[in-house]
Amino acid sequence: MPKNELGIAKNQIKLVDYDPDWIGLFENMKKSICTATSLHPNRVQHIGSTAITNIQAKPVIDILVGIDHLEQVTMYDEYLKTIIL
Repeated sequence: MPKNELGIAKNQIKLVDYDPDWIGLFENMKKSICTATSLHPNRVQHIGSTAITNIQAKPVIDILVGIDHLEQVTMYDEYLKTIIL
């Protein structure tokens, strides 16, 4: 798999060796999310198998965004779709 290639085909499970670049990819996405939404950086967390160093993982960067009010889902939804999908 080429460096920094993320994702897997639908209905496929694939594990790859840990890639230290996953941290930087997450940090770049976190910065984009925080800039666009004004959320505090502590509200954007790297979760899932790529967040655990030195284990095989599915090559997907999972991100959890914490919000205070349900209305924020609608407010941020369209923006997050454009930068993530």
